Amino acid sequence: MGDASVEFAHTVIFGAGALGTYLAARLSAVVPVTVVARPAAARTVRRRGLVVVGCQELQVPPDRITVTTLPPPLPPATLVVVAVKLPDLAEAGRCLAPVARVDTTFLLIQNGLVGRELFLAGSGQPLPVVRAVASIGAELLAPGRVAYAGGGLALESGPPANRLLRLLERAGIACSESPDFPRALWKKLAVNCIANPLTALLGVRNCDIVTDELEPVRRAVGAEVAALAAAQGHPLPQDWPARIDENLRASTNRSSMLQDLERRRPTEIEFLNGFVARRSAELGLPAPVNATLAALVRAAAAHRRRPHRG
Repeated sequence: MGDASVEFAHTVIFGAGALGTYLAARLSAVVPVTVVARPAAARTVRRRGLVVVGCQELQVPPDRITVTTLPPPLPPATLVVVAVKLPDLAEAGRCLAPVARVDTTFLLIQNGLVGRELFLAGSGQPLPVVRAVASIGAELLAPGRVAYAGGGLALESGPPANRLLRLLERAGIACSESPDFPRALWKKLAVNCIANPLTALLGVRNCDIVTDELEPVRRAVGAEVAALAAAQGHPLPQDWPARIDENLRASTNRSSMLQDLERRRPTEIEFLNGFVARRSAELGLPAPVNATLAALVRAAAAHRRRPHRG
């Protein structure tokens, strides 16, 4: 599957959240795009198209894209961008496996470490997957409308990487090939384990958690992730905590976990801080701060799901 010599002739974006909406808008300028969205979002995007605001401004009229609620039959040489959260990846695999062709390539944009395993477990077959780590700051303002605050993608090395880079660069999407993708996943995990739960619990933007009061918490979370990464053979740079602070200080967007909590949607906490706590315990490593943050996010999510009593 996935002939590395053939350029992509069509792109399917599976998932119309902030990241999927941004990528669909950019890619629609250079290749036919089909967006697979939930019914309510699909109805809105069919009427209004796609809009990107922020540090890039872009408007895609409805007639420039195709919008569906189920994966369509795939044309030859299709790139399928899987842009859903970790709890939805197995279902994405089940939905997409029946339409996969021998020349289909799947680009999986993931947080955490087990996205590919979840996707392939759902698909039930060895689909050709290229993984990417996103540093894209994006917030979904409404269906089809996203605020972009900068950033891009780092791709896993492999035969399709050059074709993917050419396509993304033509579309104006910042991208690069990661020389050490496993370590890139651990770096992103450290960032997510700090930014997502703290912003979600406090209801603030990423930049707002870079305070003196929260520095001990940020450092403790990062140290627990770094210890686990080292135990798994992927030590993080010594200056990574300071670089995380620098990146967060410049990030004015609202984290995906904060948005998920507000919308009463499942969060990725079990694949982020929850994963660090569980895997650390298996290896006999302490991770009390990650365990505490995971418990607090679970409690916050459960509280929001309960009906309010007058």
